[in-house]
Amino acid sequence: MLISKNLASTIVKRFPDINEAWLITGEGNMLKEANNFQKIPLFNISLEDFNTNWNEMPVAHELEIPILAGSDFAIVNEGEAMSTGN
Repeated sequence: MLISKNLASTIVKRFPDINEAWLITGEGNMLKEANNFQKIPLFNISLEDFNTNWNEMPVAHELEIPILAGSDFAIVNEGEAMSTGN
C-alpha cells in the first residue's frame, strides 16, 4: 500500500526520526539514523520473579525503539498485575 508524499511529509513532521523515503517506497531503513538509539533490554519475566540485579535475569530481546530512549529496561508482565482479583 502506498501513501502520498503529503501524508508522508505530515508523518515526518510529527515523527522526525522516520525516514520519509521509507514511508513512500518501503525501501531502506525505517529510521533516519537507526544506529543512534541505545539498546534496551527486554525481560519476559513475571513481576514476582523480577530481580533488582539485572545481571541475574535472562534478557529475552534487546529493543531499539526511539520512544524508549533513556529507559533502563522494558518488561513483559504476563501475570495478573492489573486484575481486580474478582
